[in-house]
Amino acid sequence: LAAGHPLEALNFVYNNVVSALWDATYVEKRKSKDGSLIWRTLSDGNVLWGLSATDDGVYVSGWSGWGYEWRIEKYDNDTGELLWGQTGGYSSYGAAIGLCSDNSGVYINGTDGYDDFQQKYIWRVEKRDTDTGAILWVDVKYVDTANDTSGIQIAVDKEFLYVSNHPSGFVDCYNKINGQIIYSQALHPQWSEDGLENKIYPLELCVDKNYIYVGGFFI
Repeated sequence: LAAGHPLEALNFVYNNVVSALWDATYVEKRKSKDGSLIWRTLSDGNVLWGLSATDDGVYVSGWSGWGYEWRIEKYDNDTGELLWGQTGGYSSYGAAIGLCSDNSGVYINGTDGYDDFQQKYIWRVEKRDTDTGAILWVDVKYVDTANDTSGIQIAVDKEFLYVSNHPSGFVDCYNKINGQIIYSQALHPQWSEDGLENKIYPLELCVDKNYIYVGGFFI
């Protein structure tokens, strides 16, 4: 059962896979030309969803154990050695789903459980230091149970960070340096033949030098 997306960088392919029982994961590096294995590292008790690689290292995100705490790790490109791991004790039933990175930081988004006091779901976006995993900035939103929003995909360019929200159908743009929100753009709804608005589910997001691209489905 694969979780996350293979990423090719520096002529190599990195992949993260979750076992069928969801009780152990591994991250591996392979040669892109012939698929031969270079290294593989195992991680018990963690579930990994996001994967990103740069010249600086390989980053993964997910959750830790059955407490569903955010888990972010960094591995050495050459050896697969775990350089650091950060487990967030924010709340139960959270999952760091989306992940991307650049030379200034690693960016993570996803759900962060349910706030019993406010009776709202929690949605979280954060930037972390590439050397230590320390949090540089964080944005937390509390959303109504009837309109639950969770970040799914995330992408970064030279200036901004972009997050697609599911299932409310928004794309949020952040200043990647300080986490300031630049805009939150609602996606256009689709209308059924009977005149009812269908819900938007944006699942994928990517960027180039001029545009952002969002894909998903509606029901």
